Amino acid sequence: MPAAGEAGESESKSGYHLFRPTPSSLMRDLSTDRPDLTESPYTVDAGHFQLELEVASYSRDENSARRLEGMGLLGFNAKMGLSPSLDVQLVGGARHERVGGPSNPDETVSGVTDLGLRLKWNLWGNDSGQTALALMPFVELPTGSRELTNGAVEGGLIVPLALSLPSEIGMGLMVEADWLEDADGSGYHPEWLTTATLGRDLAGPLGGFVEFASGFRPRSEGDWVGTVNAGLTYGPNPNLQLDAGVLLGVSEEADGVTFFTGLSFRR
Repeated sequence: MPAAGEAGESESKSGYHLFRPTPSSLMRDLSTDRPDLTESPYTVDAGHFQLELEVASYSRDENSARRLEGMGLLGFNAKMGLSPSLDVQLVGGARHERVGGPSNPDETVSGVTDLGLRLKWNLWGNDSGQTALALMPFVELPTGSRELTNGAVEGGLIVPLALSLPSEIGMGLMVEADWLEDADGSGYHPEWLTTATLGRDLAGPLGGFVEFASGFRPRSEGDWVGTVNAGLTYGPNPNLQLDAGVLLGVSEEADGVTFFTGLSFRR
C-alpha cells in the first residue's frame, strides 16, 4: 500500500467509468490489499482490472495436543474499477490442511475456499491528500469444498485509513466488523479485527512493512488472536508488484508461523 498522498495527481476523473477507462496518464499509483492484513483505502481506476495473487503460503502451529500444517494455493483478489471511487472485488482460493496429534492419526482436507464479494468505496484521498479513507462492505458465500466451509452466509464491514507520516513513512489503520456463524451452528455473533501497519520504500523499487493485528470475539467462540507480520515488496514496473513475508502468532489462538509469497498486477 502506498503512503497517503502518493496515489496520483488530483485531477477530475468524473467522466470515466467501467466502459470508459481512465487514461494511463491519469491513473494513480498501484495500490494493493496484500501482502499485509491491512486493506488499502485506494480503489482501482475506473475501467481497469487488477489481480492480486497469494501464489503460495505455508503455516504451522504445534502444541502438546495438536499439530497443524496448512498450505494455501493461488489465493486471489480480482478487482474491477467501476467508477473513480468504487471498485468491486471477488476473493477466493484453495487450501490443503493436515491435522494430527500425539495420540491421533493425521487427517487431511483439501479443496477450494468460500468466495467473497466485496465493494470498496473511497470517501476521500483517492488521488491526493495526506489521508485516505474507504468503506468496504463484504459478503462470504458458502461455495467452498465441504471440508472447508461451514455452509453459512457471513459478512461484515471493513474501514481502512491511510496516513502519510514524516520520513516518507506510510501508515495504514483498519477496523473490521464481522458477522459470523457460531461454532455450534446455533446462531451468529460479531467479531472484530484491528490492524496497524507501517511501510516505507527502502531502495529503488524495494519496499518493506511491519504490522500488528488483533482479533476479538466472544469468549464462547475462542480467545484473543494476535499476530505480527513483516515482509518486502518489489515493484519492477508501475503495474506489477512482487511480495514475500512472514506472519508470527503472538497469542495461543493464532497459528505459530506463516510464510507467504505473492504478486499483483493491473491492466
